[in-house]
Amino acid sequence: MTDDWISTLLSPAFVTFKEQTSILRTKHPQLHECLETCDLVGLTASLDQAISIIPTPEYPEAASKIKEFHARYGWVNTQLSDGGLVKGVPQVSFDSNPSSDGRLKDHQLFGESYLVLWLCPFDIERIREHLQSQIANLARNRNASPSFCQFEERRNLYQSPNYTFRNQSKLTKEYFQQEFIERLCIQESVEEDAFAGIKKILQKNIDEEV
Repeated sequence: MTDDWISTLLSPAFVTFKEQTSILRTKHPQLHECLETCDLVGLTASLDQAISIIPTPEYPEAASKIKEFHARYGWVNTQLSDGGLVKGVPQVSFDSNPSSDGRLKDHQLFGESYLVLWLCPFDIERIREHLQSQIANLARNRNASPSFCQFEERRNLYQSPNYTFRNQSKLTKEYFQQEFIERLCIQESVEEDAFAGIKKILQKNIDEEV
């Protein structure tokens, strides 16, 4: 794979990689590592688009893998009219967050895994502007974002009797922390201290904007 397309990326975008023969174990993968070890699936304008182009995992065939699948995901129980229950296979998806150990589990179970990164030029103002636009887009209609809805479902806040608007604000901050900042990847190599500084600025932005 050539990296000529990187030079044309002037604004932040989301890039989807397929990890097939090996998995990147670092929580903050560098772009050159991904280009060397992964297959490029697509470059998109939004996180939801980047996740949507990841295929659905196939139900395993080997008995050992089937056992592993249901140990991880369980079963879907359907209530019959006579009161009985029928076990069904749950719908699952690949975990594409670089900071999650779910990718390693995906690779062990399905033989492949996926990685979605928030790819940004080394320009803090452009990164901040892009983050602010993403926060504004989500504020207009949270239900229009599948990734936010799934994140919210995992947190299960609506089942709490103490749910308040403050919980909604906290949830949104956590969403951008985990689904944006933890996916951050700078186009060019940067020192660890500089990278940490960028993340700190973005976190402050989230606290101020949400």
